[in-house]
Amino acid sequence: MEPYEILARLAEHGTPPDGDVVLRMSVGLEDTLQRFETEILSFVSAGGAELRFFYGPYGRGKTHLLKSLQALAKHRGFVTAYIDCRAEQSPFATMEDTYRMIVSCMEPPDGSNGVGVEAVIRAGLNNFEDEQSISNRLRKEQRLELGMRNLVSAYIETLFNDDRNQYLRDLGILLNAGDHDFTMQDLYRRYPKAPRPLGKLSGRNAGLWVRSLAAIPSVLNYPGFLILFDETEKSHHMANWRTRKRHQHLVNIRNLVDHVATGNFSGCAFCFAVVEEFMEIAGSSLEALAQRIERINYEDFNPRAVWTSLDELTSPSPSNEGFFQELGARVVDVAVDAGMDTSQIDVLKKEFQRLGQKAITDISSGAVREFVKSAAAGAAQLIDTVKGTRHV
Repeated sequence: MEPYEILARLAEHGTPPDGDVVLRMSVGLEDTLQRFETEILSFVSAGGAELRFFYGPYGRGKTHLLKSLQALAKHRGFVTAYIDCRAEQSPFATMEDTYRMIVSCMEPPDGSNGVGVEAVIRAGLNNFEDEQSISNRLRKEQRLELGMRNLVSAYIETLFNDDRNQYLRDLGILLNAGDHDFTMQDLYRRYPKAPRPLGKLSGRNAGLWVRSLAAIPSVLNYPGFLILFDETEKSHHMANWRTRKRHQHLVNIRNLVDHVATGNFSGCAFCFAVVEEFMEIAGSSLEALAQRIERINYEDFNPRAVWTSLDELTSPSPSNEGFFQELGARVVDVAVDAGMDTSQIDVLKKEFQRLGQKAITDISSGAVREFVKSAAAGAAQLIDTVKGTRHV
């Protein structure tokens, strides 16, 4: 995006577009991002599995943190999947839905092949010398459920030989667990040489398929896989659902937590962004989940805890005026790139100081996001005014 487009997006949404701009706007997260890179990403690259819950009020910067982690992971060559739980289809209603949401949101690190598991596979072929080397790797791989392994192998073999035929498209439908008008018997009749068993997502194997999917990036010689769930508590308005439905959502989250904790996942990290009230939802509807992620000593400062306040990860925090001074300076940098005259910087700084003092008094009401929106809108207005004068 052009600098003025970035400024306009900041003014409208209060969050930057994906990519390096996110890291450029990340105030106070330097230590957190460095620790994430040196500790967590390195651990995942070595075959580990990581789990994190980040909490904070609306507009505090949870989405920004997730996008920053995603940008950092992409720089390290990781496959990522950012999932907005406010989407129409909840990722936690069933494990099949969890699979479908992850598989559709997977992104290779360079983004040149598009989005989705097929894009990840296509880009991953560049990590191998030839078809034989990747076939040998898949043949020995035990982390993939057998039907899934045969499906991925058949997809890659066909991709090497003919990337435009119907067989490849049918395999892609199975891989994405999409709607299709054929049964497995139909598929075997069409393609007698298809490997058996050939995988298909179902309620019985959904857990195995989610674990297999999480392993695919490392199988394809990517460093690992980062999966990010944003607005977790808004999954189909979880807080307002009847107890039975809400309970099932929380059970599926707990199952993911348990599988990660017991070593059933490898080469991946799960990060959940939630409001603090999520713990109350978990405690009232599924105490077993709350027990797994809550901190033993809640008041202790521990930025490495599974359940971590965003303020613990940010220095200076938004309760400090220096946070907003630095955030305002980042907005100014974008505005200057967008064409703002540097003589106008002092005018903006005075306005930012006023906005920052206002934000500190009410940090729980989306103050950080509103600060960014107001600051960017003020900078854009100055640019528009000058351009209008010059035009006249």
